[in-house]
Amino acid sequence: MTKPDGSKYTPTPDANGNTPATSWNGFPVGESTVTYKVEGKIAGGTAATKSFKVTVTAPNINIQITSSFVANVGGTTALTSVAKGSTVYYKVTLKNTTATSISTGALRITLPDNTNTNYELPAANDPAIVTSQLGGAVNVSYDTGDPRVLILANITGGVLAQNAERSAYIPIKIKQDQGCDAYVNACQAILTAQPQTYL
Repeated sequence: MTKPDGSKYTPTPDANGNTPATSWNGFPVGESTVTYKVEGKIAGGTAATKSFKVTVTAPNINIQITSSFVANVGGTTALTSVAKGSTVYYKVTLKNTTATSISTGALRITLPDNTNTNYELPAANDPAIVTSQLGGAVNVSYDTGDPRVLILANITGGVLAQNAERSAYIPIKIKQDQGCDAYVNACQAILTAQPQTYL
C-alpha cells in the first residue's frame, strides 16, 4: 500500500509467502493506493496486479474562539477601563462545537503591540499565565518569527469534549511610566489583541 506521503505498508506474509487479505485500521487522512499482486504457483505462471484507492477524510472541526480583557483569572466581565500600573488578563475561550472530542491541538494568540513599551507582555514561563483548563501538559512559548504571538501547545483532548468550553488567561501589565496619550488608547481599554488559530 502506498500512503499519501509516498511511504509504503506491506502486510506480513505467511509461511507460504502469501499475504492474505486482512482488515487494517492504519489508513491515514488522505488518499492511499492499495495494490494486490496475484501469481500462479508454477514458476513463470500468470501474474496480475490490481489497485484501488482508499480515501480517508478528516472530521469537520469547528472551534469557536472568543476573547476579552478581564480584571482577574476567572473573570467574566469585559473591562471598560484600565488603570496605569494595573495588570489585566487577556482571556481566550475555546468552545468545541464539533460532533466529537478534539484529541489535541495548539492555540496561537496575538498579544497587544508593546513596541512602545507601554504594555508588559509576560515571559513564556510566567506562572501568572493560567492554562489549567486546557490540560495539565500545556507548553507555552512565543513564536520565534513574531514575538507577539504566544503559542499554547499540547492542549489535552480530554478537556475539549463536545460542547466543552475552556479558557486560558494571559497577564498584560499596563505600565505606569507614561501618560495616557502614549498608551495607544490603553486608558480607554482599547487593547488590540486577538486569538488566532487552533491547530
